Amino acid sequence: MLKQLAFIALLLIVAAAVSPAQQTPSSPQVTVIRAGRLVDVDVGRVLTSQMLLLRGGKIEAMGENLPVPAGATVIDLSKMTVLPGLLDCHTHLPDLGDAEPLLVLQKSAVESAYAVIPNARVTLLAGFTTVRDVGVYRAFNDVALRDAIAKGIVIGPRMFVAGAYITISEGAGAMTGLAPDIQLPWDLHLARPTVPGKSGRESVSLRIVAPITSRFSPQAPCSPMETIRNRSSSRPKSCRPP
Repeated sequence: MLKQLAFIALLLIVAAAVSPAQQTPSSPQVTVIRAGRLVDVDVGRVLTSQMLLLRGGKIEAMGENLPVPAGATVIDLSKMTVLPGLLDCHTHLPDLGDAEPLLVLQKSAVESAYAVIPNARVTLLAGFTTVRDVGVYRAFNDVALRDAIAKGIVIGPRMFVAGAYITISEGAGAMTGLAPDIQLPWDLHLARPTVPGKSGRESVSLRIVAPITSRFSPQAPCSPMETIRNRSSSRPKSCRPP
């Protein structure tokens, strides 16, 4: 059972791990996957005896008895189940594993960035090909990890990132309990504008973040199966080509 589950995510590992930076436009890598069972989440069905053609890291065609291009790599999963990549909408991949935020101060920003690289690999190998990362103590470490994955430098899922936390005063992501003369590194600073409150003036903690594209937004990217169907449909689904 564990061996079958390990192969279930293989389709997505192949699709996500092959980076555009590792290919040339004139000779994209071609892979054909033979799937004994294929979970089509768009229609809620499990299809049998399917083939998938991947070109340049993207799914180009799906169906039975597809022609195999010359020189293509063939992966035989005819006894396995293949499903689309999972999506985790709440992760902190670029953060260290310990829940104590003050431990972040025991490592430099560079040490922290290198220490979290295995998080991305483990997440992808577990079948998650897309994550929405919702905050990081070291500002913009998530942006750096996202870009390294996109360039093929490290292996990991597609990441939608925040850049840093948005939080209330002394809320999640805020570094609290420090003596007044302790100066935090710039990437751990929280802007604390003072605003009128019921008892004098209160401090509000904010961090500026990059916008996150929702999967349910009209401009969200098409899923691989949506892309395939839109090519031949007279009424294509409204989504942005990947």
